[in-house]
Amino acid sequence: MLGGIALLLGVKTRLVTAGLLPVLLGALFFAHAGHGWSFSNQGGGWEYPLFLVMASFAQILLGDGAYALKPKVLYNNTASA
Repeated sequence: MLGGIALLLGVKTRLVTAGLLPVLLGALFFAHAGHGWSFSNQGGGWEYPLFLVMASFAQILLGDGAYALKPKVLYNNTASA
């Protein structure tokens, strides 16, 4: 639940997504793999969990968005001449 909130707020998006990826893979292989392709099958198929895994890989590559919550810079690293 905290991982989902962190994703919504854009806090450490790549790290959180990488941490949630094993959960999605576990759901894909252990809970949904035996129920067929379509998610509308009895017990839910593996179509939608596979989509979520692929979307997670895309999120890892994309990283934080423009409106992500980021720590404020406490000091300016540029030297004044």
